[in-house]
Amino acid sequence: MIKLAFNESKFIIPQELDCINELKELIIKNNLYLCNCGSTNYYWKNDKQVFECKSCNKRKSVKSFCNIMHNSNLKINLWLSVLHLHCIGCTPSKIKKILNHKKYSTIWDKVFLAKQAEKKYLKNRQYRPKDIDSQIQPLSNLSISKQVQFEQAFSSKKYISCDLYWRWFLQII
Repeated sequence: MIKLAFNESKFIIPQELDCINELKELIIKNNLYLCNCGSTNYYWKNDKQVFECKSCNKRKSVKSFCNIMHNSNLKINLWLSVLHLHCIGCTPSKIKKILNHKKYSTIWDKVFLAKQAEKKYLKNRQYRPKDIDSQIQPLSNLSISKQVQFEQAFSSKKYISCDLYWRWFLQII
């Protein structure tokens, strides 16, 4: 399981293959695969790193399951890194420097997309039924950034699991 540091000076970019494998496992675990032909029969092609439908042979990458990453050329590990660094409070220019990325505009664009997706996530969350007996707002009703900042502030851990990010990317939270 990939763990990311809360401290940007100790941040290490995860390996792309590890990110693909974690997303793949989550897609399989949650039965998210559904081909356009309506089939749910698929298998994983290791040589191409994609799912392939057994009925129509259509291929689908793990990125295509994530609306925010769907048509992006940026690798999954960089998406994850940008989102995490944004969530712990780094600015796009600082993220660019930490990731040693060439273009500021690419990083800024990904942070902007993450913010837009968070707004959409919160809008959908406000219509969820609330617990009448409790005055405490559940952690899941906070934005992803606020959940990570909460974890960072109130946890003695130095690292966070990527599970929250993966579930958010796949829209299963």
